Amino acid sequence: MSDKTTTTGPATLRERAASLEGRVPPAAAGPRTDDERMLLEKAAALRAQADLLEQQANIAAAAGTEVLREQIDRAVAFLAARLAEYEVDPTFHRALGRAVGYAEACLDHHQLEGAARQLLWLHAEARAWRKHSDYFKAIR
Repeated sequence: MSDKTTTTGPATLRERAASLEGRVPPAAAGPRTDDERMLLEKAAALRAQADLLEQQANIAAAAGTEVLREQIDRAVAFLAARLAEYEVDPTFHRALGRAVGYAEACLDHHQLEGAARQLLWLHAEARAWRKHSDYFKAIR
């Protein structure tokens, strides 16, 4: 069974979200049922996925291969320095290695959206140390 949200564009995801929201009566109609809350949660998740797809496309369009590689290198250097300072679960080290390897493979094959997706993951992981003095140098 395939997940349709991974192969559709942001506009289609937003249309599906609007369709789900249209099936829920207004809040003034009374308390929400579990089904209505579930439909609204699914609509919110579809909108979030649409936003993420747009963000990935924008990063890929705005950044050429070398710019993207530079951003990934800065984020990895920041995370590697934080991993050296703090005790972190070894699975995170493996996840970081896989993300970097996948990003480099994407860049080597000019698949900028895949590399941009990994960059977003690196940025999300770096947010744990957003109060660090080097954070904004690495994540820009």
